[in-house]
This record gives sequence, C-alpha cells and structure tokens, in this order.
Amino acid sequence: GTRLAGTVMDLLAVAVAQERGGRATPEAVAGAAMMRARAEIEARLGSATLTVATLCRALGMSRSALYRLFEDEGGVHAYIRQRRLESVAAALGESTERDRIADIAERWGFCDAAYLGRLFRERFGMTPSDYRAFSRSRPVLMSSETPRAA
Repeated sequence: GTRLAGTVMDLLAVAVAQERGGRATPEAVAGAAMMRARAEIEARLGSATLTVATLCRALGMSRSALYRLFEDEGGVHAYIRQRRLESVAAALGESTERDRIADIAERWGFCDAAYLGRLFRERFGMTPSDYRAFSRSRPVLMSSETPRAA
C-alpha cells in the first residue's frame, strides 16, 4: 500500500512537472519507471519469454538502467523469481492433488519441477507438495504471512 501510494505520487509529480515545462526529480522518474517495469513483469510473469531483453524492449530502456532500477530488490532476476515463487505458492494453495507440480511450474515460467522445488524449498523451507498439504491444513494466509525457512 505504501509503495503503491509513493509510486502514484511519483507519477503525478512527473506528469505535473512535464505539464508545466519543468523537469521531474530523478526519484519521481525512477518511481514511475519502476511502476511501469513491475506492471510489465506482472503481465508476463507466467511466460517463459520474460527475459531482461524483452523487458528492456517493452520498456524502452537499456539493460543497465533496468538493473539499476531493481538494485534495491536484489536485481531484476531476483524480483521476477520472487514474484513467480509467490504466484506458485498461491496456485498451490488453490490446487488439487490432481494438479501436477510440473504443470504449475510450467504455468509460472519455471523450466522444470525439480528447479522449482529447489527454489521453493530455499524460499519457503518446504517442498511444493508439502506446502500444498500445509496450506490445506491451515486457514487462508495473507501473502505477507507465507511461511519462510528458519
């Protein structure tokens, strides 16, 4: 909520500055660019073609500018991986036993279930199958309440 409000304010600051013929602050421009980048990532999150190169083309920015933009997030790759893992966790919470982990992995842009399993265990401290069982035995969790490895 706070991040979204800040980004909206940055967008407004850029728009007002351009309307008045002035220049927006670098922070406002970066905030607006970050919002555009996150929206583009969300739109393509499940696609295997989501790469730094496709993001740069879609956003009209250089690789170095994109990397600088996501520096505080641990990098653009780390941000995308984190968002995909959160999406997988949500899908596992809603899935049935008939939904294969491999299919969920493919749906969210992971090359295979084994790779997803390693990353998922690193992030959440349990396998995707264990997480699915865990999520069924617990009340619905808020995204900020997902279990983490100790």
